[in-house]
Amino acid sequence: MRHLCLSASALLVVALVATSCGQSTGVSKITAPSGGTTKISGSIVASAGSVPISSSGATVSIVGTDLFTTIGGDQTFTLPNVPANTNVVLQFTGTGLNSQANLGLIQFADNVVLVLFRTNSTLTLSGINGTVPSPTASTTIAGQVASLDPIGRSFIVLGQTILTDAVTQFLRTDGTLGSFNDLFVGLQVQVTIIPAQSGAVTARVVQTQATSAGLTVILTGPISNLAGTNQSFSFTLQGQTVRGDTTTVFENGMSFSALANGVNVQVTGIVRNGFIQATRIRVQ
Repeated sequence: MRHLCLSASALLVVALVATSCGQSTGVSKITAPSGGTTKISGSIVASAGSVPISSSGATVSIVGTDLFTTIGGDQTFTLPNVPANTNVVLQFTGTGLNSQANLGLIQFADNVVLVLFRTNSTLTLSGINGTVPSPTASTTIAGQVASLDPIGRSFIVLGQTILTDAVTQFLRTDGTLGSFNDLFVGLQVQVTIIPAQSGAVTARVVQTQATSAGLTVILTGPISNLAGTNQSFSFTLQGQTVRGDTTTVFENGMSFSALANGVNVQVTGIVRNGFIQATRIRVQ
């Protein structure tokens, strides 16, 4: 099993294959060092073409310690306060699982995010063709989404075009799994990227950050749940609640009457507590 040393203060996705519980890991009992602790979180998803199996209730523990947690109904788990500067082996038990994954050296302040694909009783941590990317192959950038290409499933952050693919994982602020559709212009994200062809980069993990109130954002797509009148109305767009009123400007001579469920619009608005206040709407 190949070890991967994770650099401090990095959000990384590692690619490893879970091994049989009967195999020796060679890891001695872990004792908490003076260097502090870190956090390991992960999610279980079905492998492509496989029948989804719920891993809810399975136990995730760290070999050599009394640290453990269970996989929740949303198929995610979190292990806080993991002793830093030690070799970590995860043990998965229950719901047909009885396997281990050696993560190698976990250093202080690492924030390790794992995505495990399940096929029957086998877990494989996400990666390209099951390989382990070297620490220098992945980097993390953070910033606002400047533009989106829903057809090509790419977006731009800090001037960098970022591609996504079938194994890109989208993590919401509450830790649940999301999708490309959660992204919108102005959203703050932290992205773990790896090199792609032709000088581009591909996202391995896209983690959304809390959006500051007062921030101007742009959302595009079909609307749903339209309600109200031109005096005060609301609808859902890209999973966000959008509200408008008589101060909302409709472009190209349009008006509130042009709105209907399924109509594609571009909304420019201001982030409020729990909704987007539309300042301009363009019906497309």
